[in-house]
Amino acid sequence: MQFHNFDLNLLRSLDAFLTERNVTRAAEKLFVTQQAMSASLRRLREHFDDELLVRVGRSFELTPLAAALIDPVKNSLQSIQTALQVRPKFEPKTERRHFKVAMTDYAAMVLMPSVVRLLLQTAPFTVIHVERLDADSYSRLERGDLDFCVGLIDWENHRVYKPSEHIRIEWLFRDDFVCVVDPLHFNCTGDITLEQYMNAPHGQVSFGSDWRTLIDRGWLKADIEPRIVTKAPSFSSLIMMLPGTPLVATIHRRMAQSMAKALNLRIMECPIEIRSLEESLVWLDRNDTDPGHGFIRELFKEAGRKI
Repeated sequence: MQFHNFDLNLLRSLDAFLTERNVTRAAEKLFVTQQAMSASLRRLREHFDDELLVRVGRSFELTPLAAALIDPVKNSLQSIQTALQVRPKFEPKTERRHFKVAMTDYAAMVLMPSVVRLLLQTAPFTVIHVERLDADSYSRLERGDLDFCVGLIDWENHRVYKPSEHIRIEWLFRDDFVCVVDPLHFNCTGDITLEQYMNAPHGQVSFGSDWRTLIDRGWLKADIEPRIVTKAPSFSSLIMMLPGTPLVATIHRRMAQSMAKALNLRIMECPIEIRSLEESLVWLDRNDTDPGHGFIRELFKEAGRKI
C-alpha cells in the first residue's frame, strides 16, 4: 500500500463510509451520486485489500481494519484542512528576516534614513540589504535575486529587460534638480544664467554607456552640449568633487540640501528644464500575499511620505 499510489481525494469518501456505514448516506453527505460513491468504495477496497464495509443482517458493519482507520483518517483530514488554511505570518517585533533592495545612491541617501528609523522602531531584527540599482536589477528582481527595486520607472535605460505583467509599482516621492557649485571658485552672484551654465565646466554622472540620466535628457532637450570635465559613478561622488573647483554639478535638490552645507557649497536654481524625478517601489506580484513583503512595502511608503 504505497502512499504515492493513493488518490488523496478518496480520503473524504473513506471518512464518509467510516462515519455513515452506508453507501447511500455517504453519497448524500458528500453530495455525489450513489454510483460514484460505490466506485469510490470499490477503489478503497482494492487499495486496502479489505472489504471495509460488510453486510450483517439488514445493516453494514465495519471490518476490524476499517474500525482502526476511523481516528487516523479523521486526523489526516483535519491536518490537511489546517494546512490549507495556513497563511504566512510576520511578527515585526521579533521577526529575523532579510530583504534585498536595489536603489541608486541618491535614493539610499534621501530615503533610507527614514526607512532605517522606522525599521528600528517597528522591526528591529529585520535587515534590509541595499544594493546598487543597475541595468540588470529588474531582471534580477524577476529571477528572485532581489525583493525590491527603488528608482525611476524608465525602462529605456534597461534595454534588455522587458517588464512582465507580474511587476507591481508603488509611487514613493518626487524631486527636482538644482545646480551646485563651490562659491569660492565659481563666480556667480545670483542664480546661474543659461549662458553661464552652457559655458561652465560640468561634472556628469555615468551609470554606463547605455544609461541616460534625466539630466542627460534635459541637456538634449535644451539642445546644449555642456563641457564635461569629469564623469562620476554616482551623484554623491560627483558632489564630493566640487570643493576647490569651478565645476557645476546638476543634482537632485534633496541630495544637494543634505550635502551642500557640510561642504560649503552653494545651491542655485537650474536654468534649463529637467523632468522631475519620481521614485517608485517595484516588486513582483508573487509576493503580494507575503506579510513580510507587505510590511516592508508600507515601511517604504511611509518613509516616502516623510521626505
